[in-house]
Amino acid sequence: MMSKVSSEQKNNNFYLPLAYVSLGLLTLGVFTSKEILVFNEETLVAISFILFMIFAYKNLNDVIVEQLEERATKIKKEFDY
Repeated sequence: MMSKVSSEQKNNNFYLPLAYVSLGLLTLGVFTSKEILVFNEETLVAISFILFMIFAYKNLNDVIVEQLEERATKIKKEFDY
């Protein structure tokens, strides 16, 4: 039996990422103003890489796992002969 999602739960699902983004921007602002985090080329590349890895994990995780499982099955069949 599927449970129905209430409108309150939908609102929480909407505002939770917004809270994380707000907290992240606030932290970023404080770290930048106190010169704890200095934006140079290396920092920007590192931040871009981390954001790409998060994006890839969230959006491509299923595709990558499926392809790896197919490859593992193919290799296992080769060894079974």
